[in-house]
Amino acid sequence: MLTTFAMAQVEDGKVYRIVSAKYGTVMSESPVLHTLSCASKGTATDYHEMWMFNATDDGKFTIRNVYTQRYVQYETGKNVVWKTGNTLTGFTVTENPILKGCYNIDLTPTKNWGAHCDGSGNIVPWSYGPSEGEVSGTEWNFEEVNISDDEMAAAAAAYQDYAIVLNNAAAIAATVNELAGPLLGNFLFMIIAIILFITAPP
Repeated sequence: MLTTFAMAQVEDGKVYRIVSAKYGTVMSESPVLHTLSCASKGTATDYHEMWMFNATDDGKFTIRNVYTQRYVQYETGKNVVWKTGNTLTGFTVTENPILKGCYNIDLTPTKNWGAHCDGSGNIVPWSYGPSEGEVSGTEWNFEEVNISDDEMAAAAAAYQDYAIVLNNAAAIAATVNELAGPLLGNFLFMIIAIILFITAPP
């Protein structure tokens, strides 16, 4: 049974929705491109917007998507959209000293270049500091999700099935690419990818 609780500071081994304090949207992963964005909160089975936090030995947290089982990766270039990957990257989760109850997500608490929800809904790196009372896209809240191990296993299995279909589509496109040329092969894969993106399971 999946339920949600009030906003909280993160704890090791718990699952959360990561909520933009400015926009009220939640951090979500594209199951096709693996990019991160801020999206409207979905249903109880929209697992791509749920994140497992696991503590590291140096006091940071890895942030793993419940659906894809991939980890949030840190990007340093300004306006570069963050993605997930297989590298276990540790992040600090630090309460903003002015905006109590709002948190910044960064590599270190002094780097001041953390996860930011921009005006287009993309997650990008952006500078931050002690706010003067105005919430920005760099401040976050955490909504705890009570989800069972069985539910998480089912979500991960559903994504694996989806990934197999996506990989098969890429293989078909590669074959067409060899037989009929790259233009048709790339076009075919693009069409399949769009269809899969639109019909992606939660």
